Amino acid sequence: NYLVSYLGALSILAVTHTTGDASMLETVRRNAGVLLSAPDSSAKRENFARFLLSHLAWMADDIDLAREQYAAVRGRKPDPMTPALTIGYALLARMTGELDEAVDQLQSVLDSSRNILLKVWARHELAEILFLRKNEGDHLAAIKLWTEAHETAEKFGMVPWVSRIKSRLKELHRKQNTGNAHGLSSREIEVLRLVARGLTNKELGEDLFISKKTVENHIASIFAKLDVGNRTEAAAFAHKHDLT
Repeated sequence: NYLVSYLGALSILAVTHTTGDASMLETVRRNAGVLLSAPDSSAKRENFARFLLSHLAWMADDIDLAREQYAAVRGRKPDPMTPALTIGYALLARMTGELDEAVDQLQSVLDSSRNILLKVWARHELAEILFLRKNEGDHLAAIKLWTEAHETAEKFGMVPWVSRIKSRLKELHRKQNTGNAHGLSSREIEVLRLVARGLTNKELGEDLFISKKTVENHIASIFAKLDVGNRTEAAAFAHKHDLT
């Protein structure tokens, strides 16, 4: 029975998501394969299978599976009737570097879903992607989303989500304090993070919407405050102190 295969795999994903125990994830792959290969496979069964495989790719950090699944679903419009599936597609988009697409998918869940748990989940994932994308305003938007998600999770007693989001906010605060302890401003921390990623001054300016001269001034200030002589040393500092 395909429903048994789906529910069994769904239970494994839930346990993995809560405990971090990935020992049974191969069963999810197997059950999803059963759903996709059924001779009388319907759109509903395919959705079940794609949901399982998208979340499997995310939890197992399987980039090949993510690319395969994203290629299969790319271009599909978000369906307000299947918000959890849409979140799965957003995670695939994130893994394959399609951050703008991931943002659009998650925003559609926030706009259309009334499910409180799914909205907390979508806010958390959207915050992660905005923080990773680093467009102008993304950092503040991410903090706002995490704060909203944390408040909702606390209000409705979602203990695992409260713990997860609180831990993430503490990590961000610690990184900020690490940079501040060396006299770096918030903007200089942003610049250092991008230097560590290998961006040129021109690319830095385009990413942060600032002039090349302003970039040069920020980098000179960073070098002086960290007592480093070049970009390689600055990047090494960023990686050592988890500022990337």
